[in-house]
Amino acid sequence: MRRFPGRLNQTAHCWLFHDLYDHHYGLEQPALSLGDCLRIGEIWVRIAVEHQATLDLETGDWLPGNPSVQKP
Repeated sequence: MRRFPGRLNQTAHCWLFHDLYDHHYGLEQPALSLGDCLRIGEIWVRIAVEHQATLDLETGDWLPGNPSVQKP
């Protein structure tokens, strides 16, 4: 587990947060410092959900889930 300075240890981290401080996307989108991360009060995120289904070509019926994936 990575240790962060100060209040960052009490802040819940998600992949978006990780993306902000640990990745650099060039001059237009530099990574944020950990101090800058502490100043973030809220963020707006657009989330796109991808749905997948299987079409039975013989019957034309949509099947739920992916029949090739075994459930535990």
